[in-house]
Amino acid sequence: MDIIREYLFQIVLFLAGALIGVIAAIQERSFNKILAWILAIILIGASAIWAYIEINRPELCPYRGETDEITIQNIIHAEEKAVLNEDIAMIEQVFLPGATIRNLGSGVTAPVIPYYQQIFKEADFLEIQHYDIKVLKVEGMNAWVTSSDAGVMFLKNTGERLDYVNPPNSNHYIFTRDESGCWQMSLFSIQAQDESFP
Repeated sequence: MDIIREYLFQIVLFLAGALIGVIAAIQERSFNKILAWILAIILIGASAIWAYIEINRPELCPYRGETDEITIQNIIHAEEKAVLNEDIAMIEQVFLPGATIRNLGSGVTAPVIPYYQQIFKEADFLEIQHYDIKVLKVEGMNAWVTSSDAGVMFLKNTGERLDYVNPPNSNHYIFTRDESGCWQMSLFSIQAQDESFP
């Protein structure tokens, strides 16, 4: 259930309690009036408790947006930040355990963490920008997404600065919901513009 639906449900719960309170106020029989007031208090109280829990609970899905599309964009931009900062812990948040990266340009397919550890040994990323992010399809627990990217990297072995711009739809992603219902990348294919997708 996304954020908007959760808030709408809370509002409906509160309004139902308020309506029952109004009904209680116009009841003539004292037993019915007491019963209606009790029900109104329970519904309004449940709404208030739920709102308090929502405000104060730790966020299970750290990149969650108001829609699945915004969430997926947030995750892609979080991967950018993780690479720029060489932040393996953040990369573990972005990717599903057991996820794979395929770099069709270099021919490398590897588990996520070893792939990034090797990349960080070889290069420093100075700039990264993903753009033209398109959610092509959402079906069940999976979403198929493409993007393009550009950036600047410093190659440690040669001391060379490399500016790159990849073609449209060159990055292919499969996102999968984890056990908590949070989206994470399960497959990331780089320089995959010549592959049919999804």
